[in-house]
Amino acid sequence: MKRLSLGLLLLVAATNFAIAQQNPQRNSMEVKDVGNAYNPKEWIISEKEEPKNDHELKKYPETDIKGVISCYDENYLRVDILLHNPVTGKYPTVFAIRLEYSDDYSEVYLYFADTKEFYIYYFENGELTDSECLSDKEDATDFAEITSSAGKNNTDVIFIINKDVHLTNEKGSKIYLTLTAATSLYDEDSEDKFIPSDETISVDLYFKM
Repeated sequence: MKRLSLGLLLLVAATNFAIAQQNPQRNSMEVKDVGNAYNPKEWIISEKEEPKNDHELKKYPETDIKGVISCYDENYLRVDILLHNPVTGKYPTVFAIRLEYSDDYSEVYLYFADTKEFYIYYFENGELTDSECLSDKEDATDFAEITSSAGKNNTDVIFIINKDVHLTNEKGSKIYLTLTAATSLYDEDSEDKFIPSDETISVDLYFKM
């Protein structure tokens, strides 16, 4: 199992602070099937909020986030990290989203571009309590992959989350989760394993159960 970095731990530890702030409120788009391509009515995190070339790891342009979009259907929530440059698969780049369910509970999803491994880490009160490699589970209902966006191959990292597995809210009710996206490089030889590159603002993402 890949060890979570200090940087991502600090990202999660900031949960209470982030929720206390007035995060921008954004709406996920309702669709019939999250597995299909879609044109969102609004950006969740826009290009203006994610300037080009603001990533730290200049040698890895695929870690430069362009923006975030989202949709949902009856069963799933989808979050897309859009990139300025295509993912090559040659480097151990990592793409992540953090979903804050409450001021004391959050989940971090990590997708490793070179190995196609997909992990979930569970946090309570800012401390790691459990983790799973979802790509190794035959019965996993959450998944992630890299696809195309706006005609450019490999510039969209999608995360699809099963609402019924992670949420207990009443069907049809409107709720929100606080969302943050990030990229990094996985380096087995570095002290923290993960070297941060780019991180978005936190937003309150609204959708229906």
